[in-house]
Amino acid sequence: ILLSLGGYVAVPLVVVSWLFSVPVIIHEQTLVAGLANRISSFFANKITVSFPVKYPYSQDKIIITGNPIRREIKNVNNKKINDKPTILVTGGNQGSHVINLAIEECLENVLRIYRVIHQTGDSKYKDFERLKLLENADYKVYKWIDNIGEVMNETDLVVSRAGINTLTELAFLNKPALIIPVPYIYQDEQVKNAKFFKKLGLVKILPQTKITSNTLLRDVRYMLKNLQKYK
Repeated sequence: ILLSLGGYVAVPLVVVSWLFSVPVIIHEQTLVAGLANRISSFFANKITVSFPVKYPYSQDKIIITGNPIRREIKNVNNKKINDKPTILVTGGNQGSHVINLAIEECLENVLRIYRVIHQTGDSKYKDFERLKLLENADYKVYKWIDNIGEVMNETDLVVSRAGINTLTELAFLNKPALIIPVPYIYQDEQVKNAKFFKKLGLVKILPQTKITSNTLLRDVRYMLKNLQKYK
């Protein structure tokens, strides 16, 4: 059996497997069907999907399985360690220069009330190098976070992009999030992700076109005052 998680490099392998009568299962992680999986779906015996939404696949092939999540996320005990409300700011592996700048501009006001764990990523803008100089007891700065389970354990609110894996894990952990979707990507995928989880009540959306230090601080304050509503 060949299990494919998608991507263009998987398409030739799927086709070859089909030619040699090897059973093929493909998995669709997102709410938007990618082109690679659309092609692969014609050769697949079964298509596992993450969400109960309408996909452009043969309905008799579809099985709803949910989305795999990391073991370190599954093992989080979800107990609060610190008394001070803690915010995790992350732009994904590459980081987000837009989010980093907005946090930097309102950091003084944020730290009066909250702790911040900030994953900046590594980019040409040198955000990590600049923000690392501001680090203190209530503001921790990382390029990447390896012990994500431990960090999630002490987090009350997450400020993040709208990647489907991130949102799935936040939902699993019951962690409210302020979501800033990446605009202008294939089929508006991150905006659709954000709207789906907003409908579930887990997130609040701040469009990138409206992000400033003031709007970011306003929405963070609002969400932390209404955590139970989002949980």
